[in-house]
Amino acid sequence: MRSERMVLPLLLAASFLTFTDRAELPPLFTTVADEFAVDAAVVTVAMTAYVAAYAVGQLGWGIAALRVGRVRLLVIALAAAAVGQLGTAIAWDPVSLTLARITAGAAFAAIVPAALVWIGDNLDLRSRGAAAANLAVALSLGMTAGTAVAALAGEWGAWRAVPASAALLAAVLAVLLARTGEPVRVGPGLPVLAGFRVVLGDPWVVAVLLLTAVEGALLVGVFSYLPVAAEHGGAGTLVAGLVTALYGVAVIGSSLVLRLVLHRVVPAAVLGIAGAAIVAGYSLLALRTDAVAVAIAAALLGLAWAAGHVQLQVWMTDAVARSRPIGAAVFALALFGGGAIGAWLGGFAVAGLRFGLLFGVSALGGAAFALAAAMSRSRYREREG
Repeated sequence: MRSERMVLPLLLAASFLTFTDRAELPPLFTTVADEFAVDAAVVTVAMTAYVAAYAVGQLGWGIAALRVGRVRLLVIALAAAAVGQLGTAIAWDPVSLTLARITAGAAFAAIVPAALVWIGDNLDLRSRGAAAANLAVALSLGMTAGTAVAALAGEWGAWRAVPASAALLAAVLAVLLARTGEPVRVGPGLPVLAGFRVVLGDPWVVAVLLLTAVEGALLVGVFSYLPVAAEHGGAGTLVAGLVTALYGVAVIGSSLVLRLVLHRVVPAAVLGIAGAAIVAGYSLLALRTDAVAVAIAAALLGLAWAAGHVQLQVWMTDAVARSRPIGAAVFALALFGGGAIGAWLGGFAVAGLRFGLLFGVSALGGAAFALAAAMSRSRYREREG
């Protein structure tokens, strides 16, 4: 029983590491490009591939978990992530870097969904809420730490130490989880194809997925280019990473404030606020990309994530009440699939140093998201009491 109680802290640590990994490459675009003697836009391909692998991996791991159990799956995923991070640390050109990032992205895709399901399966309702809140904090802290540490390592010319350290931590977590002795709880086989038909045949589910894809493009994909934009605006690698890291600080702070007022504000209004924050952040960046502007924009985008993403998660949970496991998988696929598209399109803008165009279009996307999300959510009728 004591070893089983250790699972949750290990899950939080693995989730922290997952978002640290997600944040480690963007502050290093210029540093890695200089070492490989290529343009920074070439290195951004590795980021796009990572996000795409993370998106697609959600489905594969979700199905695999039904066969091997959550904890065993996490052990396998962390071991694979360690391999991907080690490959990143020893990468010798853009191709080897991209292959390593694909491996890491596909492996880390298993962690957060499996942690959420473990929390739902093993904790009572009261404990579940506290654990989910702790998970959200771990993710935000991971992204903040990953951005700041990568920027610091890049400034010192020691960027390879970041993935090397992450590989060691992933291996340690895999060993510790394997030693918990937590019994494997394997669910019965689900009619996967039937579940997909039920979920994707619902117009409201499709609407939420489309909004989630737009959110992913703006807050996962395009957001990745804030550090390189700050460098283009005159900031050094360290400063660019630190001001971008304010995103994670804003997510945590905004979440605490929103928790106090959410019961007084309708969900449609919260989604509108999220969209307005996206518009404000990217509009500012379309005009200027100095360190101060990037810091303000990062904070606004952190507010947008804290307000908008949680609302989309809750909305999706209600809309797919009949098939939540499949719903969770396609939700993550939409989020990071949108992120991959945003990163891919952003790469073209970075190649031509057209940051004003990239962020201007993103501001327009934020306006469309705000209107569509607020109007759709106001018309939706909740299905659970």
